[in-house]
Amino acid sequence: MVELKTGLREGTSHNGITGPVADAITQSVTSFALHGFPESYAAGFTLLTYAAGRAR
Repeated sequence: MVELKTGLREGTSHNGITGPVADAITQSVTSFALHGFPESYAAGFTLLTYAAGRAR
């Protein structure tokens, strides 16, 4: 996660985005990475597994 935050900081700084806006972007992306993606992936995988089981 530290690498993600560092990369985001470097990218936003390189593109002229600093301060509170850069903080908000970093917070949003890291929050999604920690919670949103694993949860949505698990839900999608569950649906796929259920559909595959029903097809058999």
